[in-house]
Amino acid sequence: MKDAPLIIKLKTIEKSLRIPITVILISFIFILGIVFKAHASEVEQVKAELRDTIALYIVAVAEENGIDGERALKVAFCESSLDYLAVGDKGKSLGLWQIYQPSWPNTKEIALDRIKSTEWAMKYLAQGRWQMWSCYKIIT
Repeated sequence: MKDAPLIIKLKTIEKSLRIPITVILISFIFILGIVFKAHASEVEQVKAELRDTIALYIVAVAEENGIDGERALKVAFCESSLDYLAVGDKGKSLGLWQIYQPSWPNTKEIALDRIKSTEWAMKYLAQGRWQMWSCYKIIT
């Protein structure tokens, strides 16, 4: 029985428990669904914690650079919902700060790195170049 195919194992279980295979399979699928649902909620909790960490980082780096941290956070949130892997503008804007690749070629690696992209963005925000982000117009 150890090396028997799954269907033979299920038929053996069906005979010994007097439960139809379909009931066994439906129960198994239901249990898997619960396990995956629990896993999905854990993944969502980790994502939420990561977003919180990113938010704290943005505010801290902004304030270190003499930039309004709350305003910088609002721009990043508006641009990407703090998803550092976000893709927008039909694949042309990438990352936490939605760096527009046609205007900033060779920045893909920076754009998809939450630390590097925040440092990159702060360089321009410190120069007062808020208008680089379309969301700036929305939040002001």
